[in-house]
Amino acid sequence: MVQTKKEGKARRKQYTKEYSSREEVKIARREYLKEYNARPEVKERRKVQRNTPEAKEMRKKRSKEYDSRPEVKAKKRISANRPENKARAKKHREKPEVKTKRKEYLQNYAARRKELDARPERKAKNKVYKSKPENKKRARELDRDLRYLVLQTYSKRLSDSKIPCCNCCHLNSNLAFLAVDHIAGKKQMDSEHELKKLGYSSKFQSWALLRWLKRKNFPEGFQILCHNCNHAKGHSTDNKCPLEGKPH
Repeated sequence: MVQTKKEGKARRKQYTKEYSSREEVKIARREYLKEYNARPEVKERRKVQRNTPEAKEMRKKRSKEYDSRPEVKAKKRISANRPENKARAKKHREKPEVKTKRKEYLQNYAARRKELDARPERKAKNKVYKSKPENKKRARELDRDLRYLVLQTYSKRLSDSKIPCCNCCHLNSNLAFLAVDHIAGKKQMDSEHELKKLGYSSKFQSWALLRWLKRKNFPEGFQILCHNCNHAKGHSTDNKCPLEGKPH
């Protein structure tokens, strides 16, 4: 019986599969690959291939796609929340060389981010992103939650109140009437050593200050005042609200 071309191809494929599954063939292949991969010229060629822009971009793309999978994200969350992994990560972060490296990275990142954000194409892209209704809504929600967190944290610490309130008159009826106050004075706090170490600047305004307070774990030197008490404090001679501690 004459064998067709298709049948011959299937037969060869089956033979190759059976041949490759033999234990002695697997061992011989492993030994050959081990010897081949150890050759200096092979190592050098692969190193050059790995460092090409195309190869780097491909690895970056694959890594991003892999990390975006829901099952991978869930697996990483579970792993990161294990007590032994938390302890190991904390110990690693406390190493002097790691702290130094992280500090350098953040400084370089800030400079790089500033440079990128100044580019016309980046500005145009950010403008389009921010103009979308869903992004505007999300930004408002994040800003609202951040402001509430800052007001609540300092109110709880200084006024022993679970809800945001003025540290002077204890007003808590209207969140819009509350503000973050620099206890020692805005510009005077530029010279405070502990705050300088944290990167404080009196140039921080509004949301920039709120983000900085959260990022630095709510440092000392700030309180929550209503606009009336804040205004009265700002015009007093001793940098205090005249009605502090008095019912008003």
